[in-house]
Amino acid sequence: MRFEISYPMNAPRERVFEILSDISRRPEWVGIASERSQIGEGESGAGSTYRAVDKIPGRMLEYVQTIDRMDAPRLLEESWDGPMGGRSLIRLEGEGAQTTVVVEADVASPVPRQLGFLEPLFRAWARRTFRQDLDRLSGLVADTPT
Repeated sequence: MRFEISYPMNAPRERVFEILSDISRRPEWVGIASERSQIGEGESGAGSTYRAVDKIPGRMLEYVQTIDRMDAPRLLEESWDGPMGGRSLIRLEGEGAQTTVVVEADVASPVPRQLGFLEPLFRAWARRTFRQDLDRLSGLVADTPT
């Protein structure tokens, strides 16, 4: 399942990217995220992996999340495994105090093929959840001192 979300923020790209790319801070603004902890040593960047635990309605999911590409402060590409495995490409566009976060996501649907009629409901839930997460990120960025 593919979708794209574009979200404007009143903050410079550098500040947005600083929080967005700190995977260990995801539980602060990603509603379903319970835990993100780096696997191994070293500075976070392309190739870094994280143990991720999410709470999806009715169950806890554990998986590995990887930063595939990072070009600060413009681009972050991630992938993850597990029953809802997928990829996201996050671009930060704009200049000065205005940033637009563009998320392109490709997520494996947890909806069994025989229940395909539920796919539009899952897609709507995923888009709404991503937008709520970006609302929280925007608030966190606004509260972070420069």
